[in-house]
Amino acid sequence: MPTQQEITLRQETQKSFDRMQQFKPETLSRETDLGNELNFKDVLPAAARLIALYQQISPTVLDDLPPQQLTAMQNQANADFNRFDQILKFSAKQNNPHGTRNAFIQQVESAYQEAFNQLHPIISYSTSKSADFKRLEREARATLQAIEDKTKELWGKFLRMFAKQLLNMEFRSRRSILKRQRNTMRRRPMCGRVRSLNLHGFWVSMPYLPSSCIKFL
Repeated sequence: MPTQQEITLRQETQKSFDRMQQFKPETLSRETDLGNELNFKDVLPAAARLIALYQQISPTVLDDLPPQQLTAMQNQANADFNRFDQILKFSAKQNNPHGTRNAFIQQVESAYQEAFNQLHPIISYSTSKSADFKRLEREARATLQAIEDKTKELWGKFLRMFAKQLLNMEFRSRRSILKRQRNTMRRRPMCGRVRSLNLHGFWVSMPYLPSSCIKFL
């Protein structure tokens, strides 16, 4: 379990780290207030490169770093921010402003090598951890897609089976109705006409109507 001192160190390192990651290099230019001769436009490429070095580190790795690495990272981030801060506070009214300006630009340009030496192991660890996380994410997405595809396949089979059962039930129902109708027709008496002699001795066709036919009329 981390001590309170280590928790405090981790929080302070996080603040210093975030301050460098989120720094806007264009704020260092100061063309408006310093003019063409004393502005720091020339420092922007080196400043952007230095900030990009910090941006290669995932903030989540700070939870894994031991106190020694946290201290080294905090000191480096504070030193690099101090180089930016002195440019932001630079005044054209100070003694030898041109010399001071050039010295500040040189400090930022040379800071990359020192920062790289300190941060390289942390960047490597962060890259490795990020690669493992992306691999796990890809595998999880592939598993979810396989489950989704299998679910669609099983659902399709279920729907086809259900439709087939409905058709079979409909067919059996219709067949049962037809069978009942045929049975009813067989039970009905045959009502028709018969030939008989009339009073004059001639054969004539007479209706034959049994009493059982009356209910069907």
